[in-house]
Amino acid sequence: MATYYVSKLGNDSNNGTSAATAFLTIDKAANEVASGDWVYIAPGTYRELVTMDTSGGINYGTTPDGWNTIQFFGDTEAKYFQGEGITPGVIRITQAAAGTEAAGTSNSYVWNFNGKARIRVTNVIADGNAGSDDTSTVSRYAFRNSSNAYGVATINCTGIGSYGGFNNTSGMVRCLSVGGYINVTAVEVNDSVSIGGLYGFRGFNGVYRNCIAFGALYTYIPTGTSYILHCMAVGGYYGFRLDAANDVMDGCVALGSYFGIAAASVQTSARTNNCNAIACTYGYRNIYATNCFVSNCYKGQYDSNNTGPGSTAEISESPAISFSMKNMRMMQKAFIPFMAKGLMNQGVASQITGAFGSRSSLVVNRGSEDDPGDPSGSVAWNFDALGRNRVNSAYGAATKPDIGPYEFSVFSGSMSAADFRTAAPGVNIQGRGEVVFEVAVPSGSAITASVYAKTPDADYSPRLILRDPWTYYQYDSLEKMRNSRTGAEITASSIDVGTSWSDNSFQELTVHAPNTTYDRMYELVISGSAGANVTSSFSDFNIVITSSAG
Repeated sequence: MATYYVSKLGNDSNNGTSAATAFLTIDKAANEVASGDWVYIAPGTYRELVTMDTSGGINYGTTPDGWNTIQFFGDTEAKYFQGEGITPGVIRITQAAAGTEAAGTSNSYVWNFNGKARIRVTNVIADGNAGSDDTSTVSRYAFRNSSNAYGVATINCTGIGSYGGFNNTSGMVRCLSVGGYINVTAVEVNDSVSIGGLYGFRGFNGVYRNCIAFGALYTYIPTGTSYILHCMAVGGYYGFRLDAANDVMDGCVALGSYFGIAAASVQTSARTNNCNAIACTYGYRNIYATNCFVSNCYKGQYDSNNTGPGSTAEISESPAISFSMKNMRMMQKAFIPFMAKGLMNQGVASQITGAFGSRSSLVVNRGSEDDPGDPSGSVAWNFDALGRNRVNSAYGAATKPDIGPYEFSVFSGSMSAADFRTAAPGVNIQGRGEVVFEVAVPSGSAITASVYAKTPDADYSPRLILRDPWTYYQYDSLEKMRNSRTGAEITASSIDVGTSWSDNSFQELTVHAPNTTYDRMYELVISGSAGANVTSSFSDFNIVITSSAG
């Protein structure tokens, strides 16, 4: 197995085996690599097209999973090019011309996997596809394979294509796709975002976890038997359109779609569970619904074809959900991994649980190439789109994860500190940082919230705060009207800093606000320790909202 280097200071006549003798182009490295090789790519803009000539191999005697994957790693921090005068930054591969940045016209694909298998690309942006300025059509992709070859994966990548961003990739983790027609067709997609196009996410027998699709006509329209878990659709004619009777949906949210969640034909078994259609024209159509919800929809059900346990669809009205620019921040945070700085710090992998199917390169696969098997939809997905764990729910397992791609930490967790010592923390905060969660409390109700927290330095205590947003939105007339009406009944912040802290020992913090006359949006804030280099850990919240009526 060999290691190659590519940089803008290199030369394709070099041997490419060190940073000092790097190749100039990625395509040159793609022509040289063999099974199991690594390629480190230095930051810079590479105006070229990449075509793979070789697949990774299978050799159970050399690697634990038997896969000798070819790895292309975008070294955004330039740590493999120290001493070469290279500045950290993103790795961009583009057809766009230097100077004008006009789209290129010479080829259909920026990165062409060319039917090859067992290849992984990390930390790369591909763009600059030629489009059409008349009535002709173009089919140009950022990343494309000619078939669903085994083990082709993209991690922390961005693809911008006139036709699509990613096509026939086996696995995607934390990828952003912007395209004009079919954005993503992949077997397994995790923590990824799709923007625009006719289709947002479309694939055959696929698994989609913690994904968000914006603005496509059909935001999710998988084919075959697919699993859609904790995903969100924003806008579109169909938020989620299930193509097969065996498709499984769990914990998904459709926001502002014409049809929130619909199936091509009437489902006959429990396949759509724990989902919510919000501000849609029609919430559900042809769905077998179990424990599903609607909020602010024109019609919760399109017609009487929905069904459920006992031949009755389990669809109920959920509390009203109020949206403003400030509480869109959770969606905005999903883009952090694709910003230049965030992309640089993502590392080699994401929070993989082992649930990837064997057509992905992110799994231990000892099966036959001819028998890839189906991805498992039953394996718990323990992390949300921002990398925060879902495990601190009842009994310390991800048995009741939040709906959608984000862990809002509103489910009751175990009150035994021992559970939190053995499970990953819900949130880690370095120094006096803050993480803010919004909690809706209906009129006539009180709220009590608790969290377990620990600090490695007992001299610095973390804090739990329940804050009335009016205290700093007093010049925002909408917030003032929503939270205080005439300015009366303002709830002062409730703060708990704990007592007698011990190093690395969990302590429960509790805050409370009394009955409110009006519907109110509170902010629940966890704040780290004052020490600059002290990292505080917090469990999931336990939130109890009680009504004075009973």
